[in-house]
Amino acid sequence: MCKTTNTALMCKTTNTALMCKTTNTALMCETTNTALMCETTNTALMCETTNTALMCETTNTALMCETTNTALMCETTNTALMCETTNTALMCETTNTALMCETTNTALMCETTNTALMCKTTNTALMCETTNTALMCETTNTALMCETTNTALMCETTNTALMCETTNTALMCETTNTALMCQTTNTALMCETTNTALMCKTTNTALMCETTNTALMCKTTNTALMCKLILH
Repeated sequence: MCKTTNTALMCKTTNTALMCKTTNTALMCETTNTALMCETTNTALMCETTNTALMCETTNTALMCETTNTALMCETTNTALMCETTNTALMCETTNTALMCETTNTALMCETTNTALMCKTTNTALMCETTNTALMCETTNTALMCETTNTALMCETTNTALMCETTNTALMCETTNTALMCQTTNTALMCETTNTALMCKTTNTALMCETTNTALMCKTTNTALMCKLILH
């Protein structure tokens, strides 16, 4: 779940954003103003946009974002990623074999619930404390590996894990199976998932599952979504 206001991405956003609501790897679209309105059932697309804006909310192995000020906050339901950031900060919380990070001003704090990693950093500093099965900078299965370089977080996990690499208020997450992969470049979000997931690529306050400037284009394969919007 991502929350952004101004040059950001919102599932529930206003102005050059994305808003989608899907139920079971299905997308439902309804747009206002030179947009696309589709209503499908199962492996379909249903979107609702307001003024070159797209809001996506998925239920299973999906992504639901609401952002506030060039920040990304994602919440997924199973083996997913939930991030909440406040001013170029990243906070992720997952439910099972996941990663939970909370940062305040270029600071990273991670806490996980089982075979996970808990790190607390203050000002581009990383301090890790793990609970049960400790922490491995390179873990396998339900493990988290983080490397930070000046207000940047990089986590890589294998299976139901989260891999994030950030460069200056940018978040990049890549997961395998029912996961979310986001790559952002300057308050931009790009998500790509495998199977029943969402793939979005944004460039400069623009979101696209392969979109160009306030345009949304999502392409999925099998029980996924495939949309192409060009909002003027």
